[in-house]
Amino acid sequence: MISVSALPLLAYKVGPNLFDLSSNLHQVSMRDQLHRAVALAEALVAGNQFRLGHQVLIVGAGVAGIVAGMVLAKHGIEVQIIDSSMSAPFDLQRGVDTRFIGPYMYEWPLSVYACQKMPPPPAAVLFPWSDGMSTTLPFKDSAPARPSDVVDSWEPILEQAIANSNGLLRLQVGIDRDSTNLQVKRWLHTERYIAEKRRPRKKTRRVTIYGGSPWRVSREPYGPLVPRFVLLAAGMGSETNTIRDDKSNILLKGDRFWANDKIGEPSCGLPSPPRIVVIGGGDGAMQDALRAATIDANPLKTWDRLRAADANNLLPKALADIQVMETQHALTTIWTEVHSIHSHELSILDSAYQSLAKELAQDEHLANAALASMRTDVQQVCLCIKESHFSKAYALNRFLVHILEQCRLAAHGVHGGAALNVIRKVTVKGVGELGAAKELTLSNGDRLTAEIVIVRFGADHSELPGQWLGLTAKDTMNRQELAKVPLPLYLPPSN
Repeated sequence: MISVSALPLLAYKVGPNLFDLSSNLHQVSMRDQLHRAVALAEALVAGNQFRLGHQVLIVGAGVAGIVAGMVLAKHGIEVQIIDSSMSAPFDLQRGVDTRFIGPYMYEWPLSVYACQKMPPPPAAVLFPWSDGMSTTLPFKDSAPARPSDVVDSWEPILEQAIANSNGLLRLQVGIDRDSTNLQVKRWLHTERYIAEKRRPRKKTRRVTIYGGSPWRVSREPYGPLVPRFVLLAAGMGSETNTIRDDKSNILLKGDRFWANDKIGEPSCGLPSPPRIVVIGGGDGAMQDALRAATIDANPLKTWDRLRAADANNLLPKALADIQVMETQHALTTIWTEVHSIHSHELSILDSAYQSLAKELAQDEHLANAALASMRTDVQQVCLCIKESHFSKAYALNRFLVHILEQCRLAAHGVHGGAALNVIRKVTVKGVGELGAAKELTLSNGDRLTAEIVIVRFGADHSELPGQWLGLTAKDTMNRQELAKVPLPLYLPPSN
């Protein structure tokens, strides 16, 4: 048994015997989800929270839900995982091959970004922390990989874990979400009553799972299912990729983030080089702006291009400066809670990146390498953001967008590749049709014409699990503050 602190129990508890591993969290990468699940499952076991025959219900069969279930079952706990999708587990990433993921890609500027393998290989700086133990769901590729390939490697591991659990680990997919959610809501109501009364007159309520079917080798759902704990792992909420007018009429609906597209194809799959508009100021918008503007499959390749061209050795100091900037920002947001302060801190962080990018863009070698990464089969990429600064984003994406923008400005348009333009402090007020293109009217009066429009507004918090369970802001406020504490870079489950 490894030593586990009580922080996960405090950070993710949102109700009596109810924990939330998904919504309103600050670290959202697959690695974060995996380690968050390990930490909570191990903390529950280490805290002596179970007796023989105790059961756990996990809502959601994504990375966090599956990992939590695998760890708990390994410790002899009866685990029932449910998901409304027939494509579960790992529904979002299944079949996606036009994006790239890796557990450490976005830990840049920390040196661990260079190797994506998990558990860490012997040559990696994190290897001493692995202590010879494996992870529940490993990443086998050293470089960022396609999500579809990662899912293909995980499925047999999960199937084997279910088969080896002797019935402890069960997964039901395609359930009737509304009917089953009502059961969980009634369970929570009973748990609240028990917690509030010193001499409870109620016992823990049974939960009936409606519909669906067992996944592969899994057995039928537990009957009866009387959860000792319920873990919410149903994701970050539905994606907001719709532009609406002042009367909430839909002007334009974009493709989902986790959907295959043709951005990486020549001319993005169109007959001639397109004009592309990306709307949104967060990390998803930055990712797609970089995919649309550069020839590189993932941002690490663009970074490697800059590093190889760094004849004057400017990037090591830039990396150190970025690490300080990111650390300052992270610690400040942990120790403050007012939204306006967070927005102010993001503005300061973004200004620091912009200043650094301007300085680096004056170097001829770096500027040429940055401009050489720009596509020639795309006319223009416009990234439209509502604020004067970018919002929450990974350091690598923020840095690359800033330096590509500054190198383009310094070159005064002499390079023949796509221009990455960032248009700040604008929203879309109207959308019209111009043949095969869209004409976007911006709040500043400008008009943009684009054959491809990508909309990235982040998660729709009204669809989060907490809302359908009736959780309030008060239920989740303290948890959200504690959940800002950064997760370990590597956290293996105990043997």
